[in-house]
Amino acid sequence: MVDARAPRLIRVIRLARSYRRTIRIVAAVLGVLLLLAAIVMIARQREVIDAARAALHDPDWRLVAMLAGAIVGNYLLSGLMFSVLIRPFGRVGLLEMQAVVAAASLINFLPLRPGPFGRVAYHTVVNRIPVRDATRVMIEGVVMTIIAAVLLAVTVGLSRFAGTTVWIMALTPAVLLASMTAIDAPRRRILLALLLRYLDVMLWAIRYIAAFALLGRELGLDAALALATISVIATMVPFFSNGLGLREWAVGLVAPLITAHQLELGLTAELINRAVEIVMVLILGGIAIGWLTWWKAVLPRILASPNGTPPPDEENRRTRG
Repeated sequence: MVDARAPRLIRVIRLARSYRRTIRIVAAVLGVLLLLAAIVMIARQREVIDAARAALHDPDWRLVAMLAGAIVGNYLLSGLMFSVLIRPFGRVGLLEMQAVVAAASLINFLPLRPGPFGRVAYHTVVNRIPVRDATRVMIEGVVMTIIAAVLLAVTVGLSRFAGTTVWIMALTPAVLLASMTAIDAPRRRILLALLLRYLDVMLWAIRYIAAFALLGRELGLDAALALATISVIATMVPFFSNGLGLREWAVGLVAPLITAHQLELGLTAELINRAVEIVMVLILGGIAIGWLTWWKAVLPRILASPNGTPPPDEENRRTRG
């Protein structure tokens, strides 16, 4: 009975994989079309075009540095979070994890978004962490992001109700820090990862404050937190490469509901945010890939060999292993 059903089960699995690949390709194409539609929508608004041209022609480099610094902070906090989550399953250096996160972020811009699979494969091959545990860490990271986004959404709601934002914004980190002192180590690890992800999402608000300021528009802190929540959720939607196209429209459509800014201005601010993000990802991801392939793979074998070059037999044995 089992032998008779096995070929049918294999066919079903192959068909499911084929459909998943097709969905990813369709989503990638749709994301590009949404991005082009956002650009066309902006191009129809003369005022927005003039503001964007002025921002790009003579930008306030302090705001550009603020935006770029927040993006770097996102990667640093994300790398720290995954370092905390993966600690029980294997040894991954802090700098190594930062490089893995940056490299995966660059790879994620490819149409099929292979970054998470590349990270699982890296941890399995290089760090000797079982696929099950490496996959669990990826899932835990997604769960931390969802919870952090929900907590931030609650923060925005409370700030609007109370008429203030600053002290409410610090309420969640304070509660998480206080809780860590009263629980055991495994649960403390989860709360620390959640705190890091929460701070990571909050940095997205800084990005939107800077992006709108580059256009000569002021954005309140509660509105920036709301856009950060929407943006992070849009980035997590499956099959879209880093929320390409989807994130632009999510921010553009939500901005008029919570601010006095029009849809086209929200789209433009997100495109500026995306442009700086891509530049930073190219720089950080390129450096990370070079470091991982050379420093972690090639250089140790060269230093370990007697004559400065890895023996062919040893190289082949380690590659197979």
